[in-house]
Amino acid sequence: EWGFWQRSASCDKIIKVWTTYKKEYGELQNKFSSSYIDEANNLIDKWSIQIQDATLEASKMHKDALPVRKWERNLDILKAQVFQIKMKLSK
Repeated sequence: EWGFWQRSASCDKIIKVWTTYKKEYGELQNKFSSSYIDEANNLIDKWSIQIQDATLEASKMHKDALPVRKWERNLDILKAQVFQIKMKLSK
């Protein structure tokens, strides 16, 4: 329609070279999974402790504030999502 045809990404010289770095890519994936993802969980725990009291106080003072149970449920969802990322990276 536009008069252009698409070439496969594997025809690109840069992409073709990148495909030879599978071992290095796997090592970096493992490093990312084992260090940075675990650090994310630690930060979520640390920050949630700091935020929990303010969330509780706000829910008592304001009718339109986020309920603590909803905040805790969404915190669990966030942790589950981080865990899923870690599992996908470990494959």
